[in-house]
Amino acid sequence: MLNLAMTTEPVLLDEEVEELCRVRNAVNTAVRNLATIICQRQYHDVKDTELWGVVKTS
Repeated sequence: MLNLAMTTEPVLLDEEVEELCRVRNAVNTAVRNLATIICQRQYHDVKDTELWGVVKTS
């Protein structure tokens, strides 16, 4: 914190860097999952009533 007060350069705390890494990893995982679903065509029409039944029970 003292370093932050003495400099005008932006500095991230270790906890902030760790949180950014966790968020980045979560976003990367979500994007990979979406890419897999799209590439394997594992998606359904949102008007499909069977799909909504599965969503509601999950």
